[in-house]
Amino acid sequence: MKALYLGIMTNSTGFTSAFKANVSEYEQLSSNDPDFNSKACALADRFKPDLIFIQIQQPNIITQKCAKFLKSTGAFVINWTGDVRHPIPKWYYEIAQHIDLTCFSNMHDVKEFRKEGYSSEFLEIGYDETIYNSEGITYPSREIVFMANNYGYNHFPESNYRIKMIEFLQKNYPVRFGLYGQGWSKCNGNYNSSQLEEAAMIRTSKIGINLSHFNYERYSSDRMLRIMGTGAMCLTKLYNGIELDFQAKNHLDTWETFDELKIKIDFYLSNDTERNRIAKKGKDLMLKSFTFKSMIKNILKLNKTNQI
Repeated sequence: MKALYLGIMTNSTGFTSAFKANVSEYEQLSSNDPDFNSKACALADRFKPDLIFIQIQQPNIITQKCAKFLKSTGAFVINWTGDVRHPIPKWYYEIAQHIDLTCFSNMHDVKEFRKEGYSSEFLEIGYDETIYNSEGITYPSREIVFMANNYGYNHFPESNYRIKMIEFLQKNYPVRFGLYGQGWSKCNGNYNSSQLEEAAMIRTSKIGINLSHFNYERYSSDRMLRIMGTGAMCLTKLYNGIELDFQAKNHLDTWETFDELKIKIDFYLSNDTERNRIAKKGKDLMLKSFTFKSMIKNILKLNKTNQI
């Protein structure tokens, strides 16, 4: 199979290597290219791929004319985003008119798309296990960590709740909790500009907290994958559909209120054996089912099953 990738991860060695390992021929083009549309069409015309996988997460990049041409080459064309926006941007629907399949990393948007008569499927986010693993350099960090950017109040549905969680953790664990990312007034470090640095920070932690900006069915950012892949135990806010991918108290554990979060943090910090058991199970699951290699295989499955 010949595959063409058009998107934002052309500089990701792990993603590119995973794609190349599963197809006979591979080409790619960054969506940041100023001549993206003309170059994408020319590349597809020359290369004649069987599959075109698009990952564009911003408006005003790909045109309907370009999408229509890509489909005219005879390729099976998928557009996917691991990002979430509400409401679903208009341009997703415009592009969907001209391609075969639109995929999301949550079931809420899949269902919304299907209601409008478009073909849509769930496709999970992957992670790079060559970066997010338990081996390699380490940076000093706290026992409990949360890695995320702050966009201020009311930016996303869960933005205010996430800020309140940070305040709760900083109050209850002033020494043991570390906050990392951009935009925080009281931050223990950024580490957001480099995945290697992020992994180095997670490696020295014991518990990684996960809380996404959207409370959507089967959705979490890849923060959760990176926590578990790097070898820390993940405590995630419970969300609908999590049981389809993870088992609580086996691969990770969940919480619903701040009080419950504190109870579980205290328990797992005091029980190394149980925390390490769950962390290992989580890491093993990541390597089995959530690397970029697994993601690419699922893309190829979508390509095959949706053409039947």
